[in-house]
Amino acid sequence: MPSDDSPRSSLVAVLGPTNTGKTHRAIERMLECESGMFGLPLRLLAREVYDRISVRVGESQVALITGEEKRVPANPRYWISTVEAMPVHQSTEFVAIDEVQLIANSERGHIFTDRVLHARGTKTTWFLGADTARPLLRELLPGLAVTQSPRMSVLSAQKPLSLRSIPRRSAVITFSLPRVFELARALRALRGGAAVVIGAMSPRTRNAQVAMYEAGEVDFVVATDAIGMGLNLDIDHVAFADLRKFDGKVERALEASELAQIAGRAGRYTKNGTFGVLTPLSGFPRELARRVEQHSFPRLESAFYRNSTLDFSSPLALLTSLRLAAPSDRLRRTRNAMDELVFEHLSSKEEIARRLETPEQVQLLWQVATIPDYRQLLFAEHAAQLESIFLGLYENHTLDPSWVRTRLRAISDFTADDPETLLDRIADVRLWNYVANQADWVDPRAGLEQEARAVEDRLSDALHRAVIARFVSAERPAPRPTNSSKAREQAAGSPFAKLAALLKPEQPQAEVGFSFEGMLEADQQQFEVDELGRIVWRETAVGRLSKGRDITSPEVVVLLEVASGARLQAHRRLVAFAKDWTLELLRPLQPSPALSPALRGLLYLVQMGLGTADAAATMEHRNHLTDADRAAMKRIGLTLGRFSVFSSALLRPRAVATRLLLTRAFHQVPTRAQHERYHWPTGKEVSVQVDPQRAPSLYWTLGYPVIGSRAVRADILERTASELEEEDADLRIARIIGCSRREASALRDILARRDLI
Repeated sequence: MPSDDSPRSSLVAVLGPTNTGKTHRAIERMLECESGMFGLPLRLLAREVYDRISVRVGESQVALITGEEKRVPANPRYWISTVEAMPVHQSTEFVAIDEVQLIANSERGHIFTDRVLHARGTKTTWFLGADTARPLLRELLPGLAVTQSPRMSVLSAQKPLSLRSIPRRSAVITFSLPRVFELARALRALRGGAAVVIGAMSPRTRNAQVAMYEAGEVDFVVATDAIGMGLNLDIDHVAFADLRKFDGKVERALEASELAQIAGRAGRYTKNGTFGVLTPLSGFPRELARRVEQHSFPRLESAFYRNSTLDFSSPLALLTSLRLAAPSDRLRRTRNAMDELVFEHLSSKEEIARRLETPEQVQLLWQVATIPDYRQLLFAEHAAQLESIFLGLYENHTLDPSWVRTRLRAISDFTADDPETLLDRIADVRLWNYVANQADWVDPRAGLEQEARAVEDRLSDALHRAVIARFVSAERPAPRPTNSSKAREQAAGSPFAKLAALLKPEQPQAEVGFSFEGMLEADQQQFEVDELGRIVWRETAVGRLSKGRDITSPEVVVLLEVASGARLQAHRRLVAFAKDWTLELLRPLQPSPALSPALRGLLYLVQMGLGTADAAATMEHRNHLTDADRAAMKRIGLTLGRFSVFSSALLRPRAVATRLLLTRAFHQVPTRAQHERYHWPTGKEVSVQVDPQRAPSLYWTLGYPVIGSRAVRADILERTASELEEEDADLRIARIIGCSRREASALRDILARRDLI
């Protein structure tokens, strides 16, 4: 990335309370750029943003990188990541850092500060977060432009309520796992059930729980403060069951800004929200309630800092470089960070110290020391676990696959059915997912990354089933109607019954052909579209292409008989596939940043015709093409013809078949019997007879412009047009397009009357 003083990169801070549209604005700005990177504070939030963007542009365009998960397609344009895992070596036009007020967090603040000081897009860099960070950011970043975003809805305090009286679409907030489960059990008994969202969940479980809530299958969610970091739920009221939390060191009262971050989840867009406490708590003091409502809090005075230019020449040199004094009095050096303490502890052990003879070995120990303590173990137990990983890497350069598999087998007992045990195992497998996703730590041929991911996926599915069984009543009424009727279409029958049937314990893969969760996580290459426009996965029709906003953006109808929450998940997955499937067709027409506006406009017209555009409609763009543009067109196989502009690659039979499916979906053309007189062109024919009941534009989108009674393939039509002035033109045309001489004469007259380019 360019340095922070690069004159090409503008610095913009978009600051304000929750529900101001900051993340939405940043996503839209990033998608206006050719490339971008988005750093987010939570793995769950990174996955949510990844899902949102991949639906817009296709999964082939987006990479997801967290400590435990890497989804990196061949040539991604956009990189979505946790702040810690940002691939800062990657150059992108746009960079965004979310929740920048975390520069003042004692544990993670130094990472956010490093990104604020050094991560830059080549064109623009955005910082998103609370307005409390504004003065400090301005001091740290000269030339920073600040945009303050007002909240889009009103947030107001409410009197204390009981679990029995809180309104539907409420989130109940507490700060310990036993308390989460206690409240969820109570809501099942009193109100029919609740979804559960906690930071220790995998994205797979969290998404399943949220989809269940968003679809109205349950009316309540019980969550920890993980919900406060931008996770988007349709919440009307936030009810605090507790106002104190254990922060890993001491139990303390929540700060006003922390309360506001969580309370601000109530209300969405212009819909107002409320917050309050659960009885027997006595309610918010009036002044505190006012500050939360108005988002009025003290400004940040300093940010945590740790030097990131490290010296690996020796263990002492590394520790010294980590502990260099901060370069500004507004930066506080981080002390007693877990990774530093682990490194210092391990490097002092004789068995390890004698192995730290080179900078590479010191760097390896440091990389191991930065592995997060997902299970929140005692220090000695966590350090011992990391010691075994370092020694395995030191001896063999990569970890012994059988050693890792032994540990995965110890975790992967899927017979457990209590959420507590499953959460503990998910935390355990997260470490091995982290290890398997580090470059050069495991042999890619061993398949350990896939095995660790499979263990987490199965544990996640088991956890979702366990949460439903424990916290959702099978007898509760069907979901209430919602405003988003299409996205939340209610499936017939009991939602619980469908969820139970859908999420029954999986059999070994060889014994089962279809797994719903497997479909959600499947690679794009595992899906296909059949001749009826149905999306098929493992021989099951899971969706169908339908009319979208334009012909290149098909919508998807989910064909699975599943509950509403599962339907939402399936819809997102299949829309992302359809986007990639269309992008693959149009790949020869993807513009590059170096193209002129005239050629980019021309390419857009050809894209909207799925590879073919009427030459007359492109005149304005053609008149401004440069020699460089024409050379670029030649490289990508785009022909500027007298009758049409077309891509040769998109006239091949496979491409024409895809164009037909997109055309049928957009124009809602029903499938007809194969024995009909008029057939759709397949790309193999040079021309076909036109069905008088079909609009000529349908043939154009297949690459077959209509001339009189025939639709002629675009490249063949250009050859035909060149024969108009030749001797015995009718015979020549008849031979080219495969028609009678009389029909060729009629076509020649039509072409002659048309003003050719």
